[in-house]
Amino acid sequence: MQANEYSFFIKPATIEDLPIVYKQILELVEYQNYTPKYKEPIQNLEKYAFGKDKIIHIYCGWLVPFDNPKEGVIVGYTIHFLNFSTFYLRPGIYLEDIYVKDEYRGCGYGKKMLLNLCKIAKENNYTYVELQVLESNKSSIQFYELLKGKPVNGWIQYRLENDGFEKYLKDN
Repeated sequence: MQANEYSFFIKPATIEDLPIVYKQILELVEYQNYTPKYKEPIQNLEKYAFGKDKIIHIYCGWLVPFDNPKEGVIVGYTIHFLNFSTFYLRPGIYLEDIYVKDEYRGCGYGKKMLLNLCKIAKENNYTYVELQVLESNKSSIQFYELLKGKPVNGWIQYRLENDGFEKYLKDN
């Protein structure tokens, strides 16, 4: 596949894209050596990206041949949601996932997808694009640092999960 024979573009995911996005989520889970903790994954993606409870935004990176624009392949995705900073009194974007299929890495598609979110943040006067990266994921850390990303010093992330707080909710 010659890069100059294809066009890369980013667009919001459609419901029809969800099976491909889900497959790529599984690839990311495997890449990170993570054990998924969900049930009804496609239904949850649809509910939270397109339903009345919409809280996430999914964008797909498409590679489309110039000679056949109706054909194309999703080479990656981003999933983000809005958060709010009480320090700035403005929203920000929290990037939950950015993923590019292995065979398309190193072509600049991940950078374009991340910059797409930066553009959305700028256009909407959001404060930042925030994300987390595994300490062991050195290539991603280098990628974010090339784009002038930096760790947030002085903060420790905590997560309260259902199985941890459920007992306390019953007792109080």
